[in-house]
This record gives sequence, C-alpha cells and structure tokens, in this order.
Amino acid sequence: MEALDIMRNNSLQDKLWRWCNWYAYKYYQTGNLKKTLQFFEISLKIIRELNDLEAIAGMLGNFGNIYTKLGNFSKAINILQESIGIQKSIENFLGLARSYNHLAELYFKSGNLEHSLVLLYEVKNEYKYL
Repeated sequence: MEALDIMRNNSLQDKLWRWCNWYAYKYYQTGNLKKTLQFFEISLKIIRELNDLEAIAGMLGNFGNIYTKLGNFSKAINILQESIGIQKSIENFLGLARSYNHLAELYFKSGNLEHSLVLLYEVKNEYKYL
C-alpha cells in the first residue's frame, strides 16, 4: 500500500509542478516577471523533490531567461552553469546545446563578446556532434 501512496503523491506532484509552470508562462506572456519567478520557484521546489534532473535543468534554463530579462546577468550565468552541469551529468545533449547557446547569448548581451565567442568555440570543439 505504501508504494501506491508514493505513486499517487508523485503523480499529484507532477501535475502540480506542470500546472505552476503553465501559470508561470501565462504571467511571462503578460510581462509580470515577478509572478513568473514565483510560480517557477514552486515548480522547481517540486521537481527537486521528485529528483527529475531533466526537468530541473530545464527549469533552471527558464530562471536564466527571466534573470537575463531582468538584467541580473551574474545570477543568470550562475543558474545556467548549474543547468549545464546537470545536462552533462544526464547526457542530455539537446538540453546542453540549448544551455550553452543561452549562456553564450547572455555573455553577448552583457557586453562580453569575446567570452561568448570563446565559449561557443570550446563547445564546438568539445561537442562536435551537438
């Protein structure tokens, strides 16, 4: 009976984080980034409890995007680097490519064109198949 309770709980948690994520995107579409972050934070907390590494890495990418829009480049960079670490650990190469691209774009937006180009060059050489 305990296994069934765990499955039910995980199913509800899965629905809840997806529901919160949906609301976050709705707030994002209206430009309300504060509410977007609030719902993303709830989603991230739940998926961390579920230990869904792919979802965690994707959610961190969402946070990176929001902090980039808010102009908090250092926080966005740290979050994207965490996402990259997870993507590498689970060998999610599509997610890894997206995260590296986002990070390079972020360096570019922050005025660090050289670092952006160096990052893209290193990724190209390390992950020729991406």
